Formats: sequence, structure tokens, C-alpha cells
Amino acid sequence: MADVGVIIVSYNVADLLRKCLRSVLASRGVVLAVCVVDNGSADGSAELVRAEFPRVHLIVSPENRGYSAANNLGIKYFLAQSPPPRYILHLNPNT
Repeated sequence: MADVGVIIVSYNVADLLRKCLRSVLASRGVVLAVCVVDNGSADGSAELVRAEFPRVHLIVSPENRGYSAANNLGIKYFLAQSPPPRYILHLNPNT
């Protein structure tokens, strides 16, 4: 079971997303599950996640549904896990 489910909403920020995921996945001392919600990006963000971060769950929205709707997709994904993570963290890729 993951201690923390990390949701990262991405919209045309492939370079920032790569740096963010590298940083998050380098974390130690906590069990993380990571979900990227690609919010209709046209810059190859989804392909980047598929190619470079296979352990990250990717949800691709065909259009930009807005920040809240994208986060809700990530929350629904984590709450459907058995068991769900103890905590859910919303993390922006430019953090």
C-alpha cells in the first residue's frame, strides 16, 4: 500500500514534468504511488511519461478539462485502489 498518492496535472509542461517526476521518484523513506493526469497537452507530455516513467500511472484527457476536473480524475483513480493510499498529494509540475 502506498503511503502517499501523488497527483500531478500536466498541461504542455513536458520539461518541467520530467524534472518533477525525477525529483518525486527519488524520494526515500515513504512509499509513493504517482499518477500524472495529462490535461490535453500537445507537447508530448504523455509520451514522455510512457517512455521514461513506466511506474507512473498515466491518465490522458483528450481535452483540457481544467485543473479541478483533472485532479478529480487522479483522486478517483487512487480511491479505486485496494487499499487506497493513506494520503493524497496534489503536486504542480512547476513546484
